Amino acid sequence: MAACSGRRPRSGGLRLARVDVVHTAAAVAVRLGVSEDLVRLMAEQLSDEDGCILVLGITDEDWTPAFTTQGIDAVRELIAEFSQLQTTGPRP
Repeated sequence: MAACSGRRPRSGGLRLARVDVVHTAAAVAVRLGVSEDLVRLMAEQLSDEDGCILVLGITDEDWTPAFTTQGIDAVRELIAEFSQLQTTGPRP
């Protein structure tokens, strides 16, 4: 499980604002007009502080990243950066 940096939540400590809705990687892919694989790849660069969480299923292999509105914006920005690197190439 590498998506959303794979960090598990800690008990106690800093509390984040309550989240009412998250969107699955599949829903974000449709919304942004990209593949779900690309959204999952971008999720690997994000953390819960960026608005990306893991939704676990029955097994360790059964999971999907999910995104808050802030997380969708973060994915959108990462895709733009990724696309720019694809067209211009890495800097020397």
